[in-house]
Amino acid sequence: MKRLITPLASALVTSLFVATFSVSANAECFYSYKAKRDNPLQLHYGIIKVDGPCQQPPPSREIASRIARDGWSLLSVVGTVAQPKLNSERERAGEYFLKY
Repeated sequence: MKRLITPLASALVTSLFVATFSVSANAECFYSYKAKRDNPLQLHYGIIKVDGPCQQPPPSREIASRIARDGWSLLSVVGTVAQPKLNSERERAGEYFLKY
């Protein structure tokens, strides 16, 4: 029994190390969001990069403060955008792709 536990424990520790290293190696997260500006009403969809690993719940305050510089109000954080999907999201976000 002891011979079985040692390889399992070693595999578990290795897996945790690899998972931790993978997260810290990707020290940025991309979020999609919706925002508005009043008088006249304007809406936009954007992609924003936030340093650090992806968070749940998303860092709405940070996103809101960054887009507020141009008078935008955050309506919602839609979700995270995986690296492989960034190119397809670039078209949807237009000028608001990584603007803030």
